[in-house]
Amino acid sequence: MAAENLMLSATQKGLGTCVIRSFHPILIQKLLKVPEHIFPEFLVLLGYPDKWPSIPKRRALDQVVAYNLEEKQ
Repeated sequence: MAAENLMLSATQKGLGTCVIRSFHPILIQKLLKVPEHIFPEFLVLLGYPDKWPSIPKRRALDQVVAYNLEEKQ
């Protein structure tokens, strides 16, 4: 939740973010001088994007939701 809040706040300030989960944790600990008892789960990259991705148009609810209304026995 903290990372999500960080990313939302960064976006509001005009920064782009990207979550990275594929890395070697031991190397990151050494590079960032993180204590051994703290194990990095993911990294959040921050920066000014060259361009922002286009946001798709919102689809109608019936295009993204399905109901199984059959009665189960």
